[in-house]
Amino acid sequence: MTKYLFLDTEKTRLSPHTGGRRIIEVACIEYEDKLTTGNVFNLKLIPEGKTPTKGALSLHKIDREELVQIDN
Repeated sequence: MTKYLFLDTEKTRLSPHTGGRRIIEVACIEYEDKLTTGNVFNLKLIPEGKTPTKGALSLHKIDREELVQIDN
């Protein structure tokens, strides 16, 4: 039996040269022997109190109501 955890993030801004990139979604899915176990973690964030732009939310298909406030 082999277990794997796949981690994925979604970020604001398309270009790394514009600065201000922030993680707005974290997802983790567990697999066991090439099959999903059904264990899924998904969190949509408002990082550092800065709400992502409408463009970022639209691109990632995230509704503003799904976001959780994260403070440093």
